[in-house]
Amino acid sequence: MKNLILKVEGLHVTPLDEIPKKLKKSPSLDFHQHWLSKREPHFCPGSIVLGSDSQYLVGHVILTDHFIKNSAKQRGDRTWEMGDVFEIFIKRADQKKYWEFHITPENFHLSLALPPAEERPDLSIDEFIKCYWRDFEEFESRVEISPHKNLWQINWRIPWSIFDIKNPSSVLWQMSFCRYDYSENPNDRPVLSSTSPLTKPNFHRIQEWLEFEVE
Repeated sequence: MKNLILKVEGLHVTPLDEIPKKLKKSPSLDFHQHWLSKREPHFCPGSIVLGSDSQYLVGHVILTDHFIKNSAKQRGDRTWEMGDVFEIFIKRADQKKYWEFHITPENFHLSLALPPAEERPDLSIDEFIKCYWRDFEEFESRVEISPHKNLWQINWRIPWSIFDIKNPSSVLWQMSFCRYDYSENPNDRPVLSSTSPLTKPNFHRIQEWLEFEVE
């Protein structure tokens, strides 16, 4: 697949509410279940549009959802086990480490800075979160829930400086955008989906993430 290009001018002065206007001409990426020959019956569609300037990576996400909720409220909570969550995965192609960001419908954030799997110590889930959790105040988002439309939307912004780089156009980027969609029935397992062509329902398959250039 040809590398996707990210470029929209002047995003660093754009209020979060106005991000969709800035990105209205950008192509969208849809969520899929590429690891399945046929989508699960309860799959709900979603899409994301992206843009960037020299300071920020930004996105606008639209998620169809019939039960919109996540109970995560505090540092250490396992967001992906507690309800709906949108996830952002980002990696510089010239480094082994990568970043993972979560946004819930209640606009709670989880942010992780992760070494490659082969370099991680053997940790429990709670120890893993404690070890790699990072507080990035510069990671911003706004969530709008429309229950009568079975919809929630996210406008988000992440500064490139988080990734230890001044010029984002100097490297190739690998990214993936993923989702856990829970139903009202607590016994139902969540429906997973991703914008990347994953061959297994594992969001950390970096070799299958999409590649992006920043112009």
